Amino acid sequence: MDETLTTLSGRGSPTDVSPWYPDGPPIIRTAVIFPGTEELCLVERSGRARIYSFLTQKFRHACIFLPAFDHVQAAPDASALLAISAAPIRKIGVYHRASFGAAKNDHQFILALPDVFSAGTSFTITSLGHRNISVLALVPSQQSICSVSLQISRQKTEYQFLTHTDRAASEGLAITESNCLIDCFAEVWRRYPVVPAMKRETISPNGKVGAAVTFVVEDAQKPFLQYFKFMIREFERVSRKPTDGRLDAIQIHTTAFRDLDWNGSEINSYKAGEWLVELVCLIPIHIAIAKENRFMPLKNGVLDQQFEQQLLGANVSRIIDSLSIGWYESILSSYMVTKPVRVISSMGEQSVGKSYSLNHITDSTFATSGVRTTEGVWLSVCPTRDTLVVALDFEGVQSIERTPQEDVLLILFNTALSNMVIFRNNFALSRDVANMFTSFQASARIFAPASNPGLFKGRLVVAIKDVVDRDSDEIVQEFKMKFSQIVGKEQANNFITNLHAGQLTVIPWNVIESREFYTLFSKLSKQLFKQKTTHASAGEFLMTLKTLMAKLKAQDWGAMDQTLVKHRCALPSARLHTALARGYAEVDPVTEELKNLDSQEIIPSSDSQAIFYLGKSPEERQDGLRQLLVSWHPDPARKDIGELKQHLQTIVKSRVTHVDSWIASNISRFQTDNADIRALKREFEKLSESLNANAQPCFMGCSLCRLPCLLIKSHESQNHDCNTLHRCPEICEFPDDHDRLSKKDETCVSLQYKGRCSGLLNPTHCC
Repeated sequence: MDETLTTLSGRGSPTDVSPWYPDGPPIIRTAVIFPGTEELCLVERSGRARIYSFLTQKFRHACIFLPAFDHVQAAPDASALLAISAAPIRKIGVYHRASFGAAKNDHQFILALPDVFSAGTSFTITSLGHRNISVLALVPSQQSICSVSLQISRQKTEYQFLTHTDRAASEGLAITESNCLIDCFAEVWRRYPVVPAMKRETISPNGKVGAAVTFVVEDAQKPFLQYFKFMIREFERVSRKPTDGRLDAIQIHTTAFRDLDWNGSEINSYKAGEWLVELVCLIPIHIAIAKENRFMPLKNGVLDQQFEQQLLGANVSRIIDSLSIGWYESILSSYMVTKPVRVISSMGEQSVGKSYSLNHITDSTFATSGVRTTEGVWLSVCPTRDTLVVALDFEGVQSIERTPQEDVLLILFNTALSNMVIFRNNFALSRDVANMFTSFQASARIFAPASNPGLFKGRLVVAIKDVVDRDSDEIVQEFKMKFSQIVGKEQANNFITNLHAGQLTVIPWNVIESREFYTLFSKLSKQLFKQKTTHASAGEFLMTLKTLMAKLKAQDWGAMDQTLVKHRCALPSARLHTALARGYAEVDPVTEELKNLDSQEIIPSSDSQAIFYLGKSPEERQDGLRQLLVSWHPDPARKDIGELKQHLQTIVKSRVTHVDSWIASNISRFQTDNADIRALKREFEKLSESLNANAQPCFMGCSLCRLPCLLIKSHESQNHDCNTLHRCPEICEFPDDHDRLSKKDETCVSLQYKGRCSGLLNPTHCC
């Protein structure tokens, strides 16, 4: 395994052990490697344990039989095989490797473990230093980890040839075996920038205090400060990284547990949202891989076979809606959605320092190692004051693990999005420039730049590593000459013009651990911010990113803008009915305002809460109008007709204007001469006319009374209806004028009358 425990590589050729099992290979329960040796212990299901040597290609003749056990592991110093027995009574068996399976049991021990180990569920054997071996057990029932220390002695000393580099001893500073918790600071400084070329500005400066480390120990008199200062001096001497005095400014304190003040005032105070964004932006996410000649986007950073099966045969729009980039999704689509985005990426051959360089430019934390650690594409974000800098870390090109087509897919993805592509090259090992950029040239023939005006605008920076000053001019001239030959041969199809808009910079890079090595990072950072911005907002960039990944997965080589427009029009089209009827994009399960899909800004309007009906069913149209009128006044037929007409015109106009602004906001960055946009506008006009028609009452006189008809203007019935009980709401003061006797305090009813009631002072007092 590599140091990140993500890549498993084979060591040597496979070894056939079947000849050692004449009755057929048994079921192997576990295999234990003795650290630092060429020996492997195979434990069979029967309990038999045998040691196999890779040097002699043989098993030892002797073997042992282990009792029922839960955990088997070699001692960290390879002195013995340790086996922890099954519950309820935990014991540990110690079997010396030197005398493994000997006739005498002088070097085999069965030791009882403390009672607390009986409740343990997981075990491991580790050490601090060479001889301090401990058995650890996880006890969930007690929410604790318990340990027992073992001292394993050997009959004779085994000698190994090892290399030690120990400057601390020569300077008179005593080094103990427990300084690893302090040395990890230097490891972080070595891998990642102390003073990055770009400054993160996620957290507001209010409440910040100076950096400090407090060591809480039993003996506060130990020289932590002296050792920490020594570690800083040693780091600066070896790495020659610029530190700007930041490491010396770190305050070192020691205190005993009993004296620790948990509520001390010298602490940083941050806004929770800023702190969380700062934290998650330090964590890169895996967004895609190239495998089996296909580009495979990952959902939330994970390669999920079930997700891949769901997308079989899916079109580009469906793939776009299915993609998610984990914790960066909310940052790009909501929290920092309006900030413009600049994209910087790193490509090149394997193990040339691509990730290391990107970390020191963008203050990111991509995995770095001398061996292959990056697979596919990883993404990280560096928030600055006015811009989001997106860093893309790519695996090495022209490697034996990747086919030429897979290289082409990764290069297309990179050059389409990036504002700056850093291509690191080990010129001392590879001087064939034309062959080095074969994949770039092949990519230039797939996407037409003229059909994708928003893509392929990034500068190509060729960084030639490990160049001494006296050779820099000569190497740059050699590169220029060979690039000139490529352009002369390919003419209009050359990749520099098609993929990078003719922008190329060749930089000879000094050897690492020189001060000149780190000064170039700041120069590249300044050059990046001089590049033209191609992603106006984070929301726009997120949609472009997903669309490009979906097109590469579906192998859709059509124009990018056409795909973006089609997908952009699909959502407003699907929500248009709800938007006109309710004034919201969605109402179930939660209400969602009409927003700009790029910036997530709510569309401002004077819209009302009115609910309109857009259908064609006469009954439902009438019911929708009735609810609309009642929401204005419980008895609209008795209100002034002019006021009612004005109210209906106002709310209809407000709703149509609101939705029209919503559509215009979401298609403004696209060319309007597009079939999908025209279809969306036609559908909007059609539904707007339906909304307006369904909000128009008849207003003719009611067939049963003098009130206005409140049926739909184009109602099919020949009778007009005011949707009331046709009764006067006032107390009738003239009961004698009706054909039947009526008490003076009764309401005037719909009966024949002799005219006095309807013609008196109150014209609304009618039957």
